[in-house]
Amino acid sequence: MSASLKNTTALRTLRQPTDALSPSILRTKFTYFDIEWQHEKRWITEAKRVVHDEYAQYEEAAAEAEIAEATQEEDNEAGTDSDTTLDLLQQARKRRQRVAASTASTRGKKRARVTSDLDQFIARTNKADGDVDDPLEWWIRHAPDYPVLSKMAFDLFSCPAMSAECERVFSQTKKVITDERNRLDSGTVAAIECQKHLLRTGLLL
Repeated sequence: MSASLKNTTALRTLRQPTDALSPSILRTKFTYFDIEWQHEKRWITEAKRVVHDEYAQYEEAAAEAEIAEATQEEDNEAGTDSDTTLDLLQQARKRRQRVAASTASTRGKKRARVTSDLDQFIARTNKADGDVDDPLEWWIRHAPDYPVLSKMAFDLFSCPAMSAECERVFSQTKKVITDERNRLDSGTVAAIECQKHLLRTGLLL
């Protein structure tokens, strides 16, 4: 496979979940892919697989974070109990409270996982989503509704849609690293380019 074809494939793989997380596109439940790629059915199947596989990674990371947080809370409670001498009745009451809290938490998580963030987002039928011009701004507002899926959306929508701007900045650095300034490290060059951009856009006065 040529380098060009590999790059094209990689870009399409990135675009699939990004397109899928655009509220205006997802309002039609993957119909966008069915229409745009009707000449390549395998692309449609692959697009749906990529979206679900990508989301599964974020869901797994969120589950691991929950377990780590719960473990930390248990350790903190155990430390508190060890510092305080409890009689047998208090110890028994404490254990019952922990069991009840753990059971309620587990039931709540099981109910929540019956329908994932991705499933809820796909099932969304709000007509106003079709008029969304800025998907990233939409996700900022709806992050509490989709705590796991929003993290995936932020990561994907933070990527530039095209590399032209990045390449332009890279090309400009040759004017910064002259023969007399050939010992500048990467951090210094990056800082200079960032400052130029901030000055040019008026964000830095």
